Amino acid sequence: MEDTTSDMDVTLSPTLAAKEAELEDVETQLAHMSYGSRTPATWISKALDELHSQPKGHLDVGIVLIILDINDFSKACRVHAYNLFAHTRLRKACEKFALRPPHQGIENLLVLEGKDGIPVLVPRPLSYDITSASARSISYAETTRAIDEVQPGPNQGESWSRYYDIFLRIISGRDSKSIGISRDNLDVALRQITALVDIANAHHCDISMIAEKLMVTFHVYGGRLYTAVGQDPIRWCKLGMDLQDEPLYKEAFIHLVGAYDSIYGKTTELPSQHNILPLNVQGMIAAEARELKDKRMNIDLLLQSMSVLRTTKGKTAFVSHYDDDPAAYDLVNLFRDYMTDHIRHLRWDAPLVPTYLCSHTEGCNTVAGFYRLLSRGKHAYMRYEDVMKHWNMGLEGDDAETVKSTLKKLKETAKKYVQPLVVSHLQASGSEELHYLTCVKVEAEDYPWLAEGST
Repeated sequence: MEDTTSDMDVTLSPTLAAKEAELEDVETQLAHMSYGSRTPATWISKALDELHSQPKGHLDVGIVLIILDINDFSKACRVHAYNLFAHTRLRKACEKFALRPPHQGIENLLVLEGKDGIPVLVPRPLSYDITSASARSISYAETTRAIDEVQPGPNQGESWSRYYDIFLRIISGRDSKSIGISRDNLDVALRQITALVDIANAHHCDISMIAEKLMVTFHVYGGRLYTAVGQDPIRWCKLGMDLQDEPLYKEAFIHLVGAYDSIYGKTTELPSQHNILPLNVQGMIAAEARELKDKRMNIDLLLQSMSVLRTTKGKTAFVSHYDDDPAAYDLVNLFRDYMTDHIRHLRWDAPLVPTYLCSHTEGCNTVAGFYRLLSRGKHAYMRYEDVMKHWNMGLEGDDAETVKSTLKKLKETAKKYVQPLVVSHLQASGSEELHYLTCVKVEAEDYPWLAEGST
């Protein structure tokens, strides 16, 4: 006999796998009871009575009755068959019970079942009644991945029946404002939308069909959305990928690359505890992080090997010897030491000791803070007065002017070197306060759905 659940992501619970033949016999009996039988469809009657008492605007039309909570028939709803079957793979599973007379306008009955992981909609005969001994012996377990992050807890105030109610409103064409996703609490909205993505995947629903309405909800949060992305980039990156939403995915991706060392540790691979993201996305993040680190190293080398050009009698040359210009040469070495001390700290956690040149209170002890400081130039670091203390203020006349002009040129050159690192491609405000770089430019090949499509 054909398996009722052959076209659904539903299998028998492992504890009942050995009773598969017995289960088919039970469902055959249940189906037989509905064919022209006068057996009352008690569930349908109770559910319809509750449904008719609901406020106007509930899902109360259509020939498909869906019971979302066997202990609370007020959570039942009716949907049009063409909406349900067009967006899921439930049609074939429902056809097994489609040849009997309808009951009170209902031709198909589906029940939300499953205790482990994500529960799914299971077709049942119209005469199905949970109070029957045979029906009680049937148990289903959903086979797609379980997500602890979405499984509602006692303090979350929502259940899978609520998530399914939202899902059914979406596929029924309801306006985005009336589908029930929170427009006031972003954390709740994230939990709801993450659950909806998993429900859609469990029923083979095209994500792009629901993504537009889901993202409309997110857009009402404005800048708060992108601030939240920075606080939990892993989960938002996964959701952006699932919804194939480029702005959302890009924002999270930039955070993950920039904060790679602080999030994942200074390793070359992402640790397994962060496997919420697919391996290919983890690889993209790791590759971009290595590329960013290489860019930093090249710029660091430039900062540590800087010289300065001097023009004398129409001829321009690098200051490379004390005899050329002792004050300028000494200043160049002082400038290089400043760069080297900070770079050693950022790269190898070498201690930063406060000196007359830097008290290390200006944010220079973080990666982004250091390069931002250099990009500001002028009096942001190595102030002229502090530099002059190196000579105990003993320089005068041309030597003092040489130090001032040379320091200015060194800072201008350093600013030019670090400029590519201080550019931010984030949508969120406040990127200038982050301790990591946000200069990553996300290309088409970094979007997994675009990269896969191109191949």
